[in-house]
Amino acid sequence: FVDDKNSTPTKRIKSLTQDLILLIEKAANKKAIEFTDNEFSFWMNSIADIEDNLDAEPNETQVQNALIALSNFEMPQKTDNNNNNRS
Repeated sequence: FVDDKNSTPTKRIKSLTQDLILLIEKAANKKAIEFTDNEFSFWMNSIADIEDNLDAEPNETQVQNALIALSNFEMPQKTDNNNNNRS
């Protein structure tokens, strides 16, 4: 969790990540620190495949927040100057 100084995962994310590492170590029958480069790549690719299949649909709260944010945007007013500058 120290790869990025701006990264601040929640306790839940840290716990889930640690659980995932334990499951991988159990499946591989060795500690992650003992993985070869090929084993590391295999597991990282497997995780990436799983992430690629996660549903990216926003939840209702995200939709409502986006709608509120969009409603605060204003379209620029057209002026005669804008129309005169177009060729």
